[in-house]
Amino acid sequence: MAERERDYAIGYGKPPVHSRFRKGRSGNPGGRPRGKSLATLLRAALAETATIEVKGRRRRVSKGQAMVALLIDRAAEDDPRWMKLLDLLQKLDIGGDAREEAREFLIQELDRLAGDTPETSAVRDFRAGAE
Repeated sequence: MAERERDYAIGYGKPPVHSRFRKGRSGNPGGRPRGKSLATLLRAALAETATIEVKGRRRRVSKGQAMVALLIDRAAEDDPRWMKLLDLLQKLDIGGDAREEAREFLIQELDRLAGDTPETSAVRDFRAGAE
């Protein structure tokens, strides 16, 4: 085959003109990947597997199933906090005014639980010292 004369170099990072990006076509058609929402992250974390012991036998279940089992076990022990949480979760499943009340309580409880971490308690102590 006869080589054609070229006015430009072809090599790494310099493809032939006929195989370069077409006009009107993006070089990144998929675009930038979007971030994940809290709901997506929560679903993924609850879907991970965990090993728990039930009646002396080890079982592999999702973390969501393990949390529900723990919630029911604690509520069955007549712990009022766990019983209220279980009741609120059932109301969330039903809907209506009870659902909104349950949602607000759960947000408050999550905020309270998040406030108990060492990082947030240090921030809270710092803010209290500044006032």
